[in-house]
Amino acid sequence: MIPLTLNEKLIKEYAKKIYGFSFAKTHNYHDAWDLSQNILLQLCKIDFTSKSIADMNGYIYRVCQYSWSNYVRSEKQFRESSCALGELQFSCESEDIVSRITDGELYQKLYREIMYLGKTKREVTIMFYFENLSGKEIAKKLEIPPATVRWHLGESKKRLKERMSMTDVPYRPKKLSIYFRGTYSNGNGLEMAGLRDDLLVQNICIACEKKPLRIEEISAKLGMAAAYIENKMDGLIYMNYVSKVGSNKYKTTFFIKDAEFYIAKKKFEAEHLPPIANAVYSAVKKYTEDIRNIGFCGSELNENFLLWDIIPAIAHNYLMKHQLPLNEEPPMRGDGSRHWIMASWQADEVFDSCHDIDKDFKEYMLNSEGYGAKHFGNENCAIEQFDPPAVTGYRRRSDVYEIEGLRRMHSVIKQSTPLNEHDKEIVSLLAEKGYVTVKDGKPSIMIPFFTLDEYEAFREITDNRILTEVETAVGTDIAYRYAEYIKKYIPSYVSETEKAFLMSDFYCPNAFTYLLYKCGSLAFPSEREQKIISTIAVGKA
Repeated sequence: MIPLTLNEKLIKEYAKKIYGFSFAKTHNYHDAWDLSQNILLQLCKIDFTSKSIADMNGYIYRVCQYSWSNYVRSEKQFRESSCALGELQFSCESEDIVSRITDGELYQKLYREIMYLGKTKREVTIMFYFENLSGKEIAKKLEIPPATVRWHLGESKKRLKERMSMTDVPYRPKKLSIYFRGTYSNGNGLEMAGLRDDLLVQNICIACEKKPLRIEEISAKLGMAAAYIENKMDGLIYMNYVSKVGSNKYKTTFFIKDAEFYIAKKKFEAEHLPPIANAVYSAVKKYTEDIRNIGFCGSELNENFLLWDIIPAIAHNYLMKHQLPLNEEPPMRGDGSRHWIMASWQADEVFDSCHDIDKDFKEYMLNSEGYGAKHFGNENCAIEQFDPPAVTGYRRRSDVYEIEGLRRMHSVIKQSTPLNEHDKEIVSLLAEKGYVTVKDGKPSIMIPFFTLDEYEAFREITDNRILTEVETAVGTDIAYRYAEYIKKYIPSYVSETEKAFLMSDFYCPNAFTYLLYKCGSLAFPSEREQKIISTIAVGKA
């Protein structure tokens, strides 16, 4: 008779052998862990003091077989074992596995996977398995019912089982291009959300864009601990970039232009823009002398560079004039602002996912992107700047000092004022950046610089004469054609409001100069010209 109670001696003696049996049956780390816990639980229920057991090894083996049969039935996933054990045996392989687990491999993997669980499940699981707290103790500590603790433990068990059986695949985060259209506050709303610059925030939005997900589902998708995900959610919800669905799921509120959408948009541009670009070029050439005769600073610039400066502004005016009407207001944000989110994969992400892109089309996509009209300055002087094609090598921003310096140089030139020492410092800075050259001690501004009256004359020529001829040549329905074309690439999960915005979002002034450069109408700018290309200044006389 072997009088035994369920004590540390029994657990210590048989735990490794039970795990070896479990692994031989399941062939899976986590399933083996799960089955071995079931077996130990059955052994806990046995009163060994009332039993006379001659062969403890055989007895425990029968308990193992009984637990395995129950496990197969409950889990509905019978797996034939190649090991038909007549008695409790252990192969070298299972001993090696157990040794590695003893060394902490499984422990570390399990703990890592727990970090992907949602907050409450994570806390309950850690308290139960690692801090050895009872269900009642956990319930009291977290101020939740014991039944809720049991539910969380059950759900955690299922999800850990899934995660532990998965092969670790490194997640490759995507970097989005993010623009805003509408108004946004100078407060901390955008900074709080981090959408523009935070890679984790962007990938959270990617993860739950197509359907609502729980925190732990986002965590598993990104390979990032749930605690980090939770830390970013408050800002995203505050700015209405992510909404909460039900009690525990999250859904991105804006559409992210993926490779399919991006390529479709660019194909439409590549097919439909060349006739418009050629019409703009022909009309501008026709009225170039009329534009020069306005007499603005820079009117003497060479024709090629002048066209690089003027054409994006005219393209901008044409596209804005004929945009599809949008009756929907931009979504309200937590900081009181209203703006649309224009989010898309970056070009390299698109190319990585599409290896069969035509070389010329790929080149077009690379060179036709960029910001639209950017305005810098104040009521005294402002700069309108467009991104040139990437092939030119420069995409820059003007600063306040440059703008004030240009206004001062404009005043010096118009009034024929000698340069003082401060002026010479300004000239040195602006010359380095390409805005100014000096000949015989006299500065010249190397971009079109208009007074307010001169700019009005410029707009009269471009808006009333040039655009009229362009409209006559190629029509005014480009935005309607785009809307009809692109709507079939907008997924069904996108809201009707967002869909209306996407269909109206046809704007690509940066593509015009690239198309004209590729067809030979525009020559490649000089190195100095590249620094300041596609820039117009307007200031008070």
